[in-house]
Amino acid sequence: MPYLNKLFQPVRIHALFETRVYFLGDTIEMVVQVVTRDRLEIIRAKAELLWTPKGQGAAEVRAKMGNGPFVHSSMLFSQRHVIRAGGEEVFSVDLRTESLPPASGLTDAGWKTRVTVESSTRKIYSLESKIKISPHWLARPDGSQEDLRLR
Repeated sequence: MPYLNKLFQPVRIHALFETRVYFLGDTIEMVVQVVTRDRLEIIRAKAELLWTPKGQGAAEVRAKMGNGPFVHSSMLFSQRHVIRAGGEEVFSVDLRTESLPPASGLTDAGWKTRVTVESSTRKIYSLESKIKISPHWLARPDGSQEDLRLR
């Protein structure tokens, strides 16, 4: 039944990106689809990469900064755009990750993307998806590794 309820929501958001391990400094190429039952006037739509501290060093980060999630990077991909009733719109979004780890002393973090659409009625629609991001190392095709912190 929960899936049926999603079919009848006034606005649905779908975000597609490659399922793989990303590295700090990579670009996450996303396709965002916004489907609306009624006319939708988008005031602002953005994609964000969020992180939450976990693992070794997480307690120290939480003591200084809070529990999270925290914005690592974001991209505004639509402003002042109208989608007609029963329509859909597809956006290409290149969300660039920062090359620096989210907090010094943190060995691991939980990552997710969030797509948010704000309407002219100030209603906010959002979608979150987990994503895998490696904090440091990029494996090369020959089997060797490169420390991304040196870039």
